[in-house]
Amino acid sequence: MKILLLAPQPFYSERGTPIAVLNLATVLGRLGHTIDLLTFPHGHNVMVDNTTIHRVGRWLPLLKRFPVGFSFRKLGLDCVMLLKALQLCRKNRYDVIHAVEESVFIALTCSKLFGGKVVYDMDSSMSDQLVERYPKLSFIHSSLEKAEGFAVKRSDHVLAVCQALADKCAQYTAPTPVTIIEDVADNCTAVFERATQTNMPAAAIDDLSKTLPDLPTKMLYVGNLEHYQGMGLVIEAMAHSATPNSLGCIVIGGEQKDIAHYQAQAKALNISNRIAFLGPRPVNDLSAYLQQADILVSPRLKGKNTPMKIYTYLGAGKPLVATNIASHTQVLDEQTSCLVAPNAEAMASGLQKVVAKPSYAKSIAEAAQQAATARFSFATFAKRIETLYASL
Repeated sequence: MKILLLAPQPFYSERGTPIAVLNLATVLGRLGHTIDLLTFPHGHNVMVDNTTIHRVGRWLPLLKRFPVGFSFRKLGLDCVMLLKALQLCRKNRYDVIHAVEESVFIALTCSKLFGGKVVYDMDSSMSDQLVERYPKLSFIHSSLEKAEGFAVKRSDHVLAVCQALADKCAQYTAPTPVTIIEDVADNCTAVFERATQTNMPAAAIDDLSKTLPDLPTKMLYVGNLEHYQGMGLVIEAMAHSATPNSLGCIVIGGEQKDIAHYQAQAKALNISNRIAFLGPRPVNDLSAYLQQADILVSPRLKGKNTPMKIYTYLGAGKPLVATNIASHTQVLDEQTSCLVAPNAEAMASGLQKVVAKPSYAKSIAEAAQQAATARFSFATFAKRIETLYASL
């Protein structure tokens, strides 16, 4: 089939949705489909079978950078993407338009004019995400949900990345078929095989044994340092008496302003000597860092979408301490992780339990790795995509 893949993000870049798009394009290309991937001007070119990358907005100097999530700059590029998508559809008449996130409205417009089935790749709830980011928009939440429901109902198939989004679709009482296809546990391996074909420079892997060398047990957090990710919770927990003094925390990711904020918090609680902020590191190196850790932690405070890193954490064979919220419990359970309430005391107790009981830590790590192999491998992801496209 001829497929137009709409990816309204910087592609390829080392963050969640672009990684998922790369995995999707790779599978579709290997299945023999012909893909035109329409994306933003930012990002690295990558080599993907049967795929041609088209970029929009290169001539817009004011749109060189924009934040993750909704912004008016991003909306401007979406408008330019619509024009380019219409041009491509008029020329090529695609069998399927696969639309990631808000580009579903572009896909529905193109399908109405030029034909082709629409697959809505629902990585998040647009209505919930907008109101969460901009609380002042809560008064139009119902209108946003109506727009989202319209997109679900008019699409030919919805690809939901987690159960919470499938449940969201069900609220719209739409007859549209919904398939849950989670992210991939072995993302790093799958991405690395392709990213090495680009000009992205290789980076040296840090030796974590030389980071906080006086602390024998290393806990690792990977991700951005937005408030909802819960790094403040971890710092408070480490200052709590239940947390072993032998436990250090290494943080990979975050912008400098956020790092400075949490460094100040650690200093105020007198645990600066137990926490190290390394800053961002290439996602392709994530597995190498996970293998050096003794404990992994995901202290997220709220949310429903499962973070992509959780799948990679599962495959690492390390004990995981995570907060007991919907973002995690869609994938994690008491057998595969140490689930704790999202407060400092519970986090401290969970960390104490993992450190003090090696047999328990080993059991949840082994169960997690088995779940990753059985449910979240790249092969499983590829088979589900193949089945979905066969149904079209």
